[in-house]
Amino acid sequence: MNNPLVSICVPTYEMKGKGLEFLSVLFDSVEKQTYKNIELIISDHSKNNVIEQTINTWKRVSSINIKYVKYTEKYNNGPANTNNCLKYVSGEYIKMLFQDDFFNYDYSLEKIITSMLEEKKYWSVSECIHCNEDSSTRFNHFVPHWNLKSSFTIDDYFNVFPRLGAPSLMTYKFNPKLKFNENVIMYMDVDFYYKLGKVYGEPLIINEQLIVDRNWSGQIGNSHGVFVDLNVEQKLIKDLYKNNEYKL
Repeated sequence: MNNPLVSICVPTYEMKGKGLEFLSVLFDSVEKQTYKNIELIISDHSKNNVIEQTINTWKRVSSINIKYVKYTEKYNNGPANTNNCLKYVSGEYIKMLFQDDFFNYDYSLEKIITSMLEEKKYWSVSECIHCNEDSSTRFNHFVPHWNLKSSFTIDDYFNVFPRLGAPSLMTYKFNPKLKFNENVIMYMDVDFYYKLGKVYGEPLIINEQLIVDRNWSGQIGNSHGVFVDLNVEQKLIKDLYKNNEYKL
């Protein structure tokens, strides 16, 4: 079995003063991974240099190939910052990991990549466990579901509405044409999962809690700072793919 390079993509920002704290937990979990053929891509949307200074320290002491880039465009647009990460990847596979989440086990990434290669799948979603703000309590085991036929329309997709969870649960084979929709915020993952399903088919569901998804008051899902109308975002996505012919 081969040993493909995996790009771990982490879009970052101040996160109400918690950004560095959460990123440090994430970085610690990355350093402990048994799967070693990795690079860490950090696109920093912060308006200060706190994260940048710490990354420079990590670069001096870590064996991980860390690519850091400051992103100063489209502030408060998470999909744009995530797309900026994707511009700098060298890996064959992308492991998305948002900065307030982290690997649950030292073998998490190895399990993901090994499972995808064995099952010959181009994208996967793993189970997760949630934690509170200081990660002292674990709760709400999440199990993703796809529940769609091999051929589906955008209407089918929203009628069934696959429960795949946060982007941090996702790993996929890199294609530079696959990008996040920068016109939606809350449904950035919904839009991207639709694209992956159309391009790569059904995902591999990995039935193990390989990721810890932090649930706290400042995360995008709870406090984005602007009102996001999910009905508007859903209509935008439906209109975009109304011909049901998404292709790379």
